[in-house]
Amino acid sequence: MLFHRPLLRRLALLCSVILGFAGINSCTVTTETYYITEYTPIYMSWDEMRKGVSVEGPRSLDNAGKIWVSGDMLFINEQAKGIHVIDNSDRSAPAALAFIAIPGNVDVAVKQNFLYADSFTDLLSFDISDPANPRLVQRVNNVFRYQDYQHGVYLDSSRGVAADWKTRSYTRKRSVSSGDDVVFSSNESSPQSRSSDAGGINQGGSMARLTLAGDFMYYVDDMTLYVMSLSNPAQPQPVASFHAGFAIETIYPYKARLFLGSQGGMFVYDISNPAAPRYVSEFQHMLACDPVVVNDDYAFITLRSGTDCRGFGDELNIVDISNITAPQLLEVYPLSNPHGLALSGDLLYICDGSDGFKVYEASDIHNLNLLSHIRNLNSFDVIPLGAGVIISGRDGLYQYDCSDPRNCRFLSRIGSTPN
Repeated sequence: MLFHRPLLRRLALLCSVILGFAGINSCTVTTETYYITEYTPIYMSWDEMRKGVSVEGPRSLDNAGKIWVSGDMLFINEQAKGIHVIDNSDRSAPAALAFIAIPGNVDVAVKQNFLYADSFTDLLSFDISDPANPRLVQRVNNVFRYQDYQHGVYLDSSRGVAADWKTRSYTRKRSVSSGDDVVFSSNESSPQSRSSDAGGINQGGSMARLTLAGDFMYYVDDMTLYVMSLSNPAQPQPVASFHAGFAIETIYPYKARLFLGSQGGMFVYDISNPAAPRYVSEFQHMLACDPVVVNDDYAFITLRSGTDCRGFGDELNIVDISNITAPQLLEVYPLSNPHGLALSGDLLYICDGSDGFKVYEASDIHNLNLLSHIRNLNSFDVIPLGAGVIISGRDGLYQYDCSDPRNCRFLSRIGSTPN
């Protein structure tokens, strides 16, 4: 059973404000050690980047990222390197078919017989009617804005793209007070379901920046929402792009809406007119990394601290969206280091980073019940698949049968290191 604390956080914050005005200092100051990682870019020329796409035989999965499931096929991003094509018709023994090498690739989506992938600023389309032999059919250059500020470093686009990074890590110490963890704010303001082809499930995970809804594709960078028409699936056509918020990280479609997760909150857009998304509302939270999934009544948001996110907490927020113009925070549950999450009926799946993978019974959002906890898995994102789940982790991709959610049964793993 989880302990929830939205009221306690507000009382603690109120007390700290009152004590501050009274000139009373009840906070305990301590010293903690924290880690800093410095990044140095390794550049690749623009011409080399655009000539770097190739279709190869299967290779080992070393650094799993985003996932897309389409029927019996899995498409797994190898972070910044490309996409693994996997036949998953036997979930106990998935078979690697091919690897599509794509410099700078982070996201993937599939519609009918076409696969879409980003490559830094470009959008690529592949014909996958023969999944073992994907064929590049279109590249749209410069459809996305180049991210020239990454890992705290300003990049020089005249030198090319940052294809890789050298890192240096070290520790520092800082003073913190016992009241620091109550810094929290929320805001209520007002100013399509996941794609499904005839073959069955067709969707990505909660960490995605690229998604599909009907005959349209949507992509977000840190502040821009891009809209592309898929009326001809082989040739996506840019329709519009506009400022959608700040520090945006993820996008999740549900019915006639898009839910954008950002480091500062959740933005809601109406796509009743799919070519022209319309801002509806937003919910603000503490600064943290932020994927979101939703159902008819609630949004489930994981907040994660970390170097890139500069976050202040690790927790699950449950937000009432029954009045979509004024989202209201209902519950806060502590977590360890949450990443992606997913809903399947009354089950809530959470990838809690190094603390493993967790399954909750969520029919009563005021009293989440932990059903199972797989500890030996550093999990990143999850997609429900029938009675099971597909999980991308630090050392590969895992599949479990969760028909008994109290005892998820291991099925298979794809990865280059021993389990």
